[in-house]
Amino acid sequence: MNSREVPRAEWPYAFPGAAYLIEHERVPFISYPYEWSFSELKAAALHHLDLQRLAPRT
Repeated sequence: MNSREVPRAEWPYAFPGAAYLIEHERVPFISYPYEWSFSELKAAALHHLDLQRLAPRT
């Protein structure tokens, strides 16, 4: 997959405290959660919980 660092002048809106904005190539297919195995759903849920735990509170 191709990714690129987006220059600060091109950021769609401000991200206070952010150092970088990385734009990734669009995934060429659509995946629905009902197609995922239990382990994939568990990994996604744990990822989102970790992300919420680490996100700054406003």
